[in-house]
Amino acid sequence: MIIKCPECGHQVSDKAPVCPSCGVEIAGHIVRCPHCGEIHFISDGICPNCHHSLLGKDTPTEKVDETVEEPVVTPDDTVDEADEELDDEPLKDDEPDTLDEEEKTVEEAEEVDEPVKAVPIINITNNKQDKKKETKSTDSDSDGEKKKGHTALIISFIIAAIICLGLLYAYNHANQKNEAQEYETAIASRDPSILQSYLDTYTNAPTAHRDSVLAILNSLRAGDPQWEKVKSSNNRDELQKYLQQNPNSPHKQEVINLIDELDWKSALQTHDFANYLSLHQNGIHAGEAVDSVRHTIDMPASDADKQKAVSAVRSFLVAINSHSSDKVRSTVANHLEYFNEKSSVGGDEALNYMAIIYRDAERLNWHVDNAGAAKVSKKGDGASAEYSIIMPARLSVNYNSGNNVQARYNIQAKVNGSGLITAIKLIKLADEKPKSSTSSDSKSEAKKNSNSDNKSSAKKTTDKGSSAKKK
Repeated sequence: MIIKCPECGHQVSDKAPVCPSCGVEIAGHIVRCPHCGEIHFISDGICPNCHHSLLGKDTPTEKVDETVEEPVVTPDDTVDEADEELDDEPLKDDEPDTLDEEEKTVEEAEEVDEPVKAVPIINITNNKQDKKKETKSTDSDSDGEKKKGHTALIISFIIAAIICLGLLYAYNHANQKNEAQEYETAIASRDPSILQSYLDTYTNAPTAHRDSVLAILNSLRAGDPQWEKVKSSNNRDELQKYLQQNPNSPHKQEVINLIDELDWKSALQTHDFANYLSLHQNGIHAGEAVDSVRHTIDMPASDADKQKAVSAVRSFLVAINSHSSDKVRSTVANHLEYFNEKSSVGGDEALNYMAIIYRDAERLNWHVDNAGAAKVSKKGDGASAEYSIIMPARLSVNYNSGNNVQARYNIQAKVNGSGLITAIKLIKLADEKPKSSTSSDSKSEAKKNSNSDNKSSAKKTTDKGSSAKKK
């Protein structure tokens, strides 16, 4: 059966364990007053509407009838109506006095020697007012916490704004200080390039400063009409000639800068960055020129670079020894700048070379006897690097005819940043005469000399004998 919660007045089933609105226990904790029908808590002891006691014998408690629905009266309305009846209307003789009934109940309980339990009288109205006060205090506490949160947020925002303003002030102050220093430097130098740089850099400088700098700059330009002509020509020879004729010109640095820019443009077009560095070691683009030179000229290679280049060539020779087309193909790039005497060939040219040298050979072996003697140089960095290497090697060949031949080579190669050979030449060195043959030749030569000496001495003896006979 649907009833009104005695605590909060919201509708709730009398079988519900608790009120879903206020959380008070319902099932087994409420009764219907047998006198007035008001539903209230068992723990109240007396009906809050008619003040009927639940302890008397003649007024047994009745549990709420779950099958019959009766009109429900809220506790507030009942209490208010009861108070109005008690205040406005006198008690009638035929109506029972609840106080008398309570006294009779107590007397009857004393007569039968039954203990009477003290039943607290609960003022529902006061309880509701207290709960309202508690609710209000809770709301006020939550409102106070919200206000505190808002206050903290506002304070944080104010602090952040103060910090930003402080940083902005410090920046502006430092900028103004730098501007003042640059202004004094420009005025003292009376160099048009420095004066113009100040005007280009500090566009928001004080008007008095900018006007002073501009006035000096205009006066310098007006006093040297030749400069304006040379400047507009954009010709390196004319600029160089002007500088030679006017070594103390206030536009000297500006002339040097213009020549520097013209030489740099020329270097970008011709890729001759070394020439630019020879003319402008401390030039405006010196750093860029050095980086560019590394990609265009050979630089000494580090030990790691040298090892990388040597490993690439060694891998190629080992692949040739194994007579494996796949291994040889994996050591060279798809396009080769040159292979022996052929230029601009594909990587398959290495396979053709292997087929040629194995044509009449039963077995061959390339040897790298002294990798430390390899000479390696480098261009560029990282993946775009290129290594140039010259390395000695030795080839041993066992021919099908039974002859065994050995030859020495100088291997010249280029290796890219990925460790692949991009160009290679295998240059055979001239055969050296064995030392044994040299010694035998010297012995034969000495023998010949001895024989010739003996013949000449014998001839002299014969000549002497013939001359003696004649005498």
